[in-house]
Amino acid sequence: MNFQEYTEEASKTAFYPAQVNDFRLAYLALKMNGETGELVEALTEFNLYDGEKANLTVPKILKEAGDLLWYTSQAAKLIHYIPKSFGFTDYFSDNKYSIYNYVDLLENSTNSIAEYVGKIYRDEDGFLDTSSYLGILGLMIDRILRALAYIAKTFDTSLEVIAKMNLEKLTSRMKRGKLGGSGDDR
Repeated sequence: MNFQEYTEEASKTAFYPAQVNDFRLAYLALKMNGETGELVEALTEFNLYDGEKANLTVPKILKEAGDLLWYTSQAAKLIHYIPKSFGFTDYFSDNKYSIYNYVDLLENSTNSIAEYVGKIYRDEDGFLDTSSYLGILGLMIDRILRALAYIAKTFDTSLEVIAKMNLEKLTSRMKRGKLGGSGDDR
């Protein structure tokens, strides 16, 4: 599975409240920031605990990474962006950096997306197709994918495995009519 295949499958589970239709990119940017916060919280819990208790946080980390991947993929689709590294395995993560560098990269990238999406609505009346900010949004999406790949590698898995886990979770929710609402275990 590559990013485009994941994006197409993930979009089958896309559910947007009617009131956000004209502001879908802004909604996605807000959700990306929220999911980044949840992922950072899970990573913090992992670092606070030892042994078995730390291991119990790993599934939560991978779920949150999958949720961020979902919102990132839908933002990429909305702006018609195909990542430079088309396959999930193409995201090489340098070992010279620590996970903290990649957490920083995630936070900075999702914050930048929110900032530039705000400018699209403020300065360009929300016109995505002609926005001068699309290139920077694409760069930020690539940075998010690179950080997620590193986090996956840190926990001995891959971005492709996280994508498949995320699709399984969302497909199950869709079959049960539970895409809307809140809570990880619905």
